[in-house]
Amino acid sequence: MKKHIRGIRVFLLIYFLAGALGLSFSPVQAYFLPLVPFSLLLSYVFLALFHEGSRKALVFLLFAGVAMTGLLVEAIGVHSGLIFGEYAYGSTLGLEVWGVPLLIGGNWLMLTYCTHLILHDLKIRVLPALLLGSLLMTLYDWLMEPVAVHLDMWSWAGGGIPLQNYLAWFLLSFLFLGIFQLGLSYLFFTRAIRHVTALEGILIPVLEPLLNPLWVFLLMGERPGGWALLGGAVILASVTLRYAAQSSR
Repeated sequence: MKKHIRGIRVFLLIYFLAGALGLSFSPVQAYFLPLVPFSLLLSYVFLALFHEGSRKALVFLLFAGVAMTGLLVEAIGVHSGLIFGEYAYGSTLGLEVWGVPLLIGGNWLMLTYCTHLILHDLKIRVLPALLLGSLLMTLYDWLMEPVAVHLDMWSWAGGGIPLQNYLAWFLLSFLFLGIFQLGLSYLFFTRAIRHVTALEGILIPVLEPLLNPLWVFLLMGERPGGWALLGGAVILASVTLRYAAQSSR
C-alpha cells in the first residue's frame, strides 16, 4: 500500500477537487449530490488503511467509540434540541438511524482524528493542544454551516444558527480530542490526585497496568496465564502492604 501512496494522494486530490467544483455549480449539482455519502465513506476507508500504529484492535475500538458517541450525541440533539439547538437532517448524507445519518458518526471521527494529527505535529502541551484543537474544529463547523445548509445536509429551525451550536461543538471537540490525545484522562488525574491520600495516589497508577490483561481478556478474548495472574497479585499485594505499613506509622 505504501508504494502506491503518491498515486492515491493524486487520485484523492483530483476526486475531491472535482466534487467541490461539481457541488459549486448549480447546473451539475444534482449529479454530484448523490455521490456525497460515497465520497465520505471513501474518506473513512483511506483513513483506516493509512493509519500508522501497531495496536490495530485497540485503535479500532477507539475509532468505533468516538463514532458511536458522536452518532448518539447527534441523535439526542436532533430529538431534544438541547445540545446544538433545533435542527434536522436533510437527504444528502444518506441512510439515517434515529433521525441522524450514519455517516455523521464517521464525520466526528475523521475530523477529530485529523485535528489530532495536526496537534501531534505541533508538539505543544496537552491543555493548550486540546483548547487549540477544539477551536479549530469549531471554526471548521462555522465555515461548513452555510455550505451544509445550502446542500441540504441539515437545516435549522428559523433559519438562524444558534450560538449554542458552536458552544456544543467546542465542548464535544474537547471531549473527543481528549480521548485521542490521552490528555484529558491525565489532566483529570493530576487534578484529582490532590484530593486523595498518598496510598490511594500510589495504588491507582499501579492498578492500570495490572488490569491490562483483564481488559484484553474482556475485549479480545485472550486469557492471561497463571503466572501473569500470580505476578500481578504479588505486585499488588506488595505495594499495598508496603504503603499501608508506611501510612500507619
